Parts: sequence; C-alpha cells; structure tokens
Amino acid sequence: MTFAVQGHLVAPITVETADNSYHTALVGPIGKPEKLTLPISFLQAILDDNLEQFELVGKDGKYTNWSIPGLREALRLPNDFITELSAVLRLKSVASWLLDFGSQGEAVAPLVVGSLLGLQFRGVTAPLLVGEQPFQREIVVDTLTRMFDSARAAEMYEKWAPYLKSSMTNEEAVSLILKEAGRGY
Repeated sequence: MTFAVQGHLVAPITVETADNSYHTALVGPIGKPEKLTLPISFLQAILDDNLEQFELVGKDGKYTNWSIPGLREALRLPNDFITELSAVLRLKSVASWLLDFGSQGEAVAPLVVGSLLGLQFRGVTAPLLVGEQPFQREIVVDTLTRMFDSARAAEMYEKWAPYLKSSMTNEEAVSLILKEAGRGY
C-alpha cells in the first residue's frame, strides 16, 4: 500500500467586526507530500507483533530502514510510525483504519483484508491436488463449453446443477452432467 502524507498548518483565529465576532480556522498544506509505502507482509508482521523477521538496516533521528524481501530498496518509515500504527490497530481493525482514509481507503480495504487473511493462513493448510478440489461452476461450464457451444454448456449445467454435491470434484461434476444428459432426462 502506498500513502501520500501531507502536513498541514492549522491556525485558529478570531475575526472581530464592528457588530460581531466569530471563530474560524485557517488550514493550509506545508512542505511537500511524503510518499509512504507499507507492504502487506510488513503490516501483517506489525499485527502479529513479529517484526524480527525483517532486518533493521539503518536508523537515524527521523527514519528507520527495514530490509523487506521482494523490495529492491530498504523500506524507509518514520521512527514512531510502527509504534503509533500498532497502538491504532489495537483499538480498531485494519478495515476500519483504512476507512479513515475516505473513498480511497474504502476501495482498498477488501483487497488488504483479503491479503492479510491469506497471509495469516499461509502454510497452515496443504494445497489440494487439482483432481481433489471441490467443483467450481466456472470450471465445469468451461469444460462443457469446450465440448459443446457455450449456450448448450450453460443449459446443461443449469439443468443438472441441483443434482451436484458440494463434495464432488470438477471431473465428477462434468462426468455426472454428461452421463445424465446422455440419458436424455
């Protein structure tokens, strides 16, 4: 994830006229926007409180540099960023934290949360062989389309889908549909 962080100067002022006075605030950007990159794997490590897996390669008065596998350059983050982000994520979920960034945060929240879920379960379950995976409609219809035209394949699937079991593989589902279609039911 990449963020653009822009500092702003906020100055509260009181405006007095002959008849009235009111309070307002002047707000304006200061300096250049700073680009901040946060790899999803690093975010997961922050959530897991497991930053030991990344090598600290440099630190100065303002920034800490981390070596992240897959990045050409070291990840450069403000020194207190990790501490502050950890504190925020103890109080709210990643999704609600991203919603604080408006429509852009809302757009990436499902992708980020999905990636984090994938990272949490990496290595926990063994992958299934292709022949052992539960059937998926798209794969079954695609296989039927290679044998028949797409309209006929979709019609066959829709007709026989109620008879398919969730425990069937793609091969078993295609086989059942072809067998039943061959009987002419």
